[in-house]
Amino acid sequence: MTGLGQQVRGLRTTAGLTQAELAERAGISERAVSDIERGLRGRVYPETARRLAAALTNEPADAAAVEALIRGGQLSVPGGALDHATPEPASPASTSDQWAVLRRTPLIGRDAEVRTVCAWLGAPNNRLVTITGPGGIGKSRLAAEVCARLIGESRTVLFVTLAALRDPALLLPAMAMGLGLPNGGTVGAPGLARHLRGRAAIVVLDSFEPVIDAAGEIGALLDQVADLQVLATSRAPLRLRGERELPLGPLTVRHGESDPAFYPAEHLFLERARAARPDLEVNEITRAVVAEICARLGGLPLALELAAARVRHMSLAALRSELDRPLRLLAGGDRDLPARQRTMRATIDWSHDLLAPQQRAVFRGVSCFRGGWTLAAAETIVRIDEESGEDLLEAFGPLVEYGLVTVEHHAASPRWKLLDPIGDYASERLVEAGEEAATRRRHAGFFAALAEEAEPHLRGPQQSRWRDALREDVDNLRGALDWALASSDADLALRLAGALWMFWRLEGAFAEGRSWLDRALSVDGARGSAQRGRALWGAAWLAYQDSDDGRAATLATELLGIADDRPDSLDRRNALTVLGHVATARGRADEALPPLEDALAIAQRTGSAWHLAASRLNLGTALVHTG
Repeated sequence: MTGLGQQVRGLRTTAGLTQAELAERAGISERAVSDIERGLRGRVYPETARRLAAALTNEPADAAAVEALIRGGQLSVPGGALDHATPEPASPASTSDQWAVLRRTPLIGRDAEVRTVCAWLGAPNNRLVTITGPGGIGKSRLAAEVCARLIGESRTVLFVTLAALRDPALLLPAMAMGLGLPNGGTVGAPGLARHLRGRAAIVVLDSFEPVIDAAGEIGALLDQVADLQVLATSRAPLRLRGERELPLGPLTVRHGESDPAFYPAEHLFLERARAARPDLEVNEITRAVVAEICARLGGLPLALELAAARVRHMSLAALRSELDRPLRLLAGGDRDLPARQRTMRATIDWSHDLLAPQQRAVFRGVSCFRGGWTLAAAETIVRIDEESGEDLLEAFGPLVEYGLVTVEHHAASPRWKLLDPIGDYASERLVEAGEEAATRRRHAGFFAALAEEAEPHLRGPQQSRWRDALREDVDNLRGALDWALASSDADLALRLAGALWMFWRLEGAFAEGRSWLDRALSVDGARGSAQRGRALWGAAWLAYQDSDDGRAATLATELLGIADDRPDSLDRRNALTVLGHVATARGRADEALPPLEDALAIAQRTGSAWHLAASRLNLGTALVHTG
């Protein structure tokens, strides 16, 4: 519920009215009252504001004040008629699911760090704690363990992963969506602050480094919410006032004849090795070999896990010998990299080199995905040699087995994912193979088709199902948009942006949706694209719903110009509808009637049942406001 929604509800309760009674007094629908109180309708027409104010108050002065408040546009998300498609409230983020996946295996060797972070967050004056370290060091796993401990202490913990983002401007919209904030994408830091204030919450921001240039937004949020604490994981500190940093180093490795039980690097390696090979024999001799392996890998958790996965197919002694080869190669290159990064890269090199050629092709091909992928997506995008006799699903097996890819089993279908350091490596391999442009084009085309398939369903009874499908792949959709824009592919950028505007509207992510649409409309060649009409419609609606009436009118007028030679086109109907709504919103309902009447006439001749129903409702709403 927004601040204005709370005030309307408070006034109604004070007046002793039910929603139905207030609706009857004001001469509006009960659904409208409900939407306003829940923050689902922010474009409150002048006449509606006047009627509500009169129904809620007894004194003219009070009524004038309430009307001014309602017309001030403080609701976060404009509503309207069917053209807007009334959204369901965003489902609360399943934040526990996000970090619970990271806890499927025990955390080893980090007890002291967990206690330290929990103690810091147990002190209210520690507002920002950042776990730092290189990729593969275990930052996310440590944060997940901290989440579990704090929830056990009855703390409110909200987990948001940022790994798939590339644009710092998406930090706040991603947080709003990740936290399940209804329509939060429209309100930025103030809306997030309202959502979090008074909850004494700890917000975990995992993998912050892609958006670190937006760190100031977190500082502003902390300033606005006195009881908020933030736990971030990042390869670099956020460098904000009051930040407490915990640099995470490698796991301790054994040197000499000391007791191996006290060395977590060996413990982790053996834990993962036994998972890969339950009959693995461990004795004094094998422990000495394990100690050498761990020392050569520098105690880096991800490197240890990758190496342990190989125990399924080779002895510990053979593994130790294999490790000699890539680690010797370190002396021949990449001298400017820190030693830990060189060790990690060598370990991934080694795992990669053990793959068959077909498996390597799949490994680099899936690097185009952000946030994971389904088998259906991979089958469309990743190219394999059909003569090899191996299908794509078979190729995934060794990738999972060797620890290069993780798999999560969902009700609908499994999703696979590359860990960040491994994904970066696979992307480099894709570029080296000369396959990046073609692969990313197929990726963008696949997700453009998904968006286009979903778009009409976002206005109908299957809205929830298709909205969830787009949410599942929102990072891939952003990646597809990024690539289309970066490659100046006007048609593809407009296809994607135009098909997704209703999704951004339902998510309340007006600012993000408008940004994508404006950028797509500005790409070289966009003016002559056949895809421009739908993108203009979406950009105009989102501008209108974002209370930017001037921009909405400008975009709708351009759309009207495109449709001049097609008097019965839906582009013309859509443009007239926006112009009618803008006129009504400006308190000039009489001016809204001609365009809305024309829009209805077009819908009657050529439109779908949905367009016809929407146009009738739009005109009826304007007629009500003419008195």
